[in-house]
Amino acid sequence: ITLPRHLASVRPALEQALGSISIRGPVLATLEARMEADATRSILASIDPARMRALDGRRAYRRVFRPGLPGETDEEVAYSIFDVSAAPMGAIQVRKAPEKYTIDEQEEGLLVRIHSRVVADAERDIYLDMLGLYWVAWDLSHEAWTAHVTRRQRAATRTEKEFGIRSAPSLGAPRSTLTVIKQDDEINLREPYEWETPEPWMPRPLSWILGLLLPRDEPLKMSYAFFDHRHTTPTLGSRRDEWSPRRPGDPVWVLKTWLDDSGLPAIAEYGPEGLQVQRNPDGLIIESSDPDVIQRYWDRAGLDTR
Repeated sequence: ITLPRHLASVRPALEQALGSISIRGPVLATLEARMEADATRSILASIDPARMRALDGRRAYRRVFRPGLPGETDEEVAYSIFDVSAAPMGAIQVRKAPEKYTIDEQEEGLLVRIHSRVVADAERDIYLDMLGLYWVAWDLSHEAWTAHVTRRQRAATRTEKEFGIRSAPSLGAPRSTLTVIKQDDEINLREPYEWETPEPWMPRPLSWILGLLLPRDEPLKMSYAFFDHRHTTPTLGSRRDEWSPRRPGDPVWVLKTWLDDSGLPAIAEYGPEGLQVQRNPDGLIIESSDPDVIQRYWDRAGLDTR
């Protein structure tokens, strides 16, 4: 919104913004969606066990914050610890001893372990501790996960659990099935959800570490279905990614991600060692960090990292 007398000064910005709009009719949109889906299938087919095993033992620390205004301190929102390893499927059950794994649970695959602490209400000393264990078979045909969210206010706790399993396609069921169970023992709630998995499908463990697995030879665009964990009620969503170097010849590559093909993208920059920084549409910044830096920021804010 402006006034006529300001038009001359804002015209360059307006023309640049309007000139960036790309009009897509239904035919072009359908064609682009098909090409992006085919690109996803090609990428998934290229992710072999050797590439996934190369990530075994990788650990990353990430600080999540909302930047303060000039002269103000940042608002600490969360921190996360990512661990990637080769592990049996039974490892998603933290309290189950390996010697008690079933035959199916002994199958080895890729395990992504994410522990996060989120500041729910700093003044009331309320935190959310999240532990997610996401496993996928080496051939990506099936996956399983457990996720626990514990609300803590000093000694008081309440935990909600989520269990997910995607079956492998079979002769009688060529489309795999995803089953997710939400559980809250405190109120004796157990809700199951089930979907026939759309194609192409991005396994949940890979959705967390996709920037570590994408090739760096040429830009690409992908679109696919995924499990959308942002909602209280489990649902499936669509995700669209664009992957390209920050500048020609730059070792840093940029992953732009749209969820449900709407709004502004999350923009993540990946260097040779992994994620450097990610800027979300809601203003949050996720940056690579280390325990000492996170501890220093949280101590300064009077927050508890334990």
